[in-house]
Amino acid sequence: MDTKGLFLGIDIDEDISQVCFYDKVSRNVQPVMAKEDSPFFQNNVPLSRIFENEESAPARLSSMLDALITAAKEQTGEEQLNIAGVCLHDYSEDKRLIWHEAFGKLKIPRESYLLLGKEEAFAYYAFNADPGTYARGVALFDMEPSGLTGCFLQRVTFKGLTLLTESDDSVATDSVMMAGGGETPLEPAMQDICGFFKKTLDKNPVSSVYLTGTAFDTDELPSQMLTVLGRRGHRIFAGMNLYVKGASIGALAKAYPMADPFRSAGIYKNVSVSGGAAGVGGLAGCIMACKNRISSEICLVEKKDGELKGRTLVARGTNADAAGMSFDLILGDTGVIQIEADPLTQNTPDIYRIKPDTDKDPSKEIVRVNAALYFSDEDTLKVFIRGINGSCSDETLDIDLRGSGKQTVRTRSDGVILCESKVSEVPYIFPATGSEFYSEEELAKFLYENIYLTGTDRSFINSELFSFLRDGTGNKALADRLEKIWSEGCTVKDFLIELFKGTSLYSSKDITIIDPVIEGLKTGKRPLVKYGRAETFIKCGCFSRAVKELTEIMEMNPDSELPESFYAKVLYNAGVCYGRCLMYEKAAVMFEGSYGFVKDDGAKSAALLCRRLSGTEPQILYMKGEWEQAGEKAGKLSREFAQSNRMPDDFDEAVKKLKQDYVKKYS
Repeated sequence: MDTKGLFLGIDIDEDISQVCFYDKVSRNVQPVMAKEDSPFFQNNVPLSRIFENEESAPARLSSMLDALITAAKEQTGEEQLNIAGVCLHDYSEDKRLIWHEAFGKLKIPRESYLLLGKEEAFAYYAFNADPGTYARGVALFDMEPSGLTGCFLQRVTFKGLTLLTESDDSVATDSVMMAGGGETPLEPAMQDICGFFKKTLDKNPVSSVYLTGTAFDTDELPSQMLTVLGRRGHRIFAGMNLYVKGASIGALAKAYPMADPFRSAGIYKNVSVSGGAAGVGGLAGCIMACKNRISSEICLVEKKDGELKGRTLVARGTNADAAGMSFDLILGDTGVIQIEADPLTQNTPDIYRIKPDTDKDPSKEIVRVNAALYFSDEDTLKVFIRGINGSCSDETLDIDLRGSGKQTVRTRSDGVILCESKVSEVPYIFPATGSEFYSEEELAKFLYENIYLTGTDRSFINSELFSFLRDGTGNKALADRLEKIWSEGCTVKDFLIELFKGTSLYSSKDITIIDPVIEGLKTGKRPLVKYGRAETFIKCGCFSRAVKELTEIMEMNPDSELPESFYAKVLYNAGVCYGRCLMYEKAAVMFEGSYGFVKDDGAKSAALLCRRLSGTEPQILYMKGEWEQAGEKAGKLSREFAQSNRMPDDFDEAVKKLKQDYVKKYS
């Protein structure tokens, strides 16, 4: 734990503000004094007035925050802020965004502050006290101009979990609202207030009662009120500082789990609030399921170590505002992102699938996207998928975390690859294809799935690669290890195996499978190796390089052990490459050659289409209807190409479909 700096609690209410700090010596929360005898800072402008203008609100809030933090630094002698917990009396989405802007103006990073709701701050405060005060639960009665609210927090056991649950109630008669606003004394509203106390406490038995609000800020509470509140032996506390103190404890708990009363023993007593032995890291903890806390577990189906696994993105009990996150991932073969939301109220999770619209084939190409999760409140998750460098369309999904009520059956998914390494600002460019990679996962996946590119070309092992791993992705250990074994003269195979082991994508079984394939690049049949390279070049859009490999295959003496269908595929792919380069006559010759080996209708149709596009005579027999049909298609494609001055999409799709049909029929 980094104990340097201040752990602050901040409470900015309508007219006054408070700030307190965690004293590391006394292990207690102490107030920052505005005056010698008062911890209350008077706001220059009421908070509601500040929020009336959304444009100026962040700047005015940042000034108030800066003044409170400065006062804490001056009183404590600390020079820097570690973490600040801020209690928001209005935890709505739009207000939280303004608070984030305010912290941004002070250049305070997101990890250095925590936005808490009133219920959360109260929970941190009440459950960090003596166990006897919260054994049966606690009640908070808050008097405000809008009325009197009751918040009841109690620990329950559900599905083998210990949960902190919340129930609420309120009363808002005219007399209560006037007393809450300070317009009249408590006495005129006493009957309504005491009636509310009795009704709610009968329904929610607790150990302690806490009172807050200006109406309760008095040296002596009315005897009638004390009689009702204490009739069942309730311990009674009144004060205006419980939110700010709870926010400070919450800030400390964010940095130091052992200080979290819901994960360990808290900072005062060596006890566990879950009823078991004190533990580390939440082993004996209690899950906060009150307002502004996520009660569902959010998982992502990912592929790791060669297996499909559920990665927990958001654990139950996480603060809704702090649960937001952003990460990059690589789509699996199906291109589906599968998110599972597991509400406490259901026996099975709700499964949500997003399939971004992309022109790429995720089973053959690397499609990296950015995923962002944002919680507008504890019951609503918004998922944003953004294509990187035009990899796919942007997608959004809203998830109601209260559950669908349906019994959802898990289905098989190929998973996604989470980019856990740092995403490099400068890409590594693979020399043979010009492909750009921004994460070590992308590079490892590309090399594993396009292993033929590494057989005779060692140029990809260079200083840029080591720099990319070391400085770009931050994996210094892997970079140093690879550079060392390469300098000692290891083989390309050993280099690749070490690289695959250094990422979390592939299991030992996957590496065992790829080992003989790499070895076969040296000992296997040259036509097959070159064909594998050509297919990878086509996939990467390097058509001239693919043609070179395919041409060299045809220039070799025919291998009697390879079937004619293999050479038909070689010529067919050469035709695809020439077609993509708008060299239609050469493409036609290749398709005709493929048809000569295997009488495939797909190759014949492609040959006729390219003859039409090139204006040359076909060298294969055709029927009149076939020739006319090719002419209609060619005319349409030519017109579209002339209008857009680019390769017509239809042509690309037509050739792609012909190839797929051919491969499906003859592979």
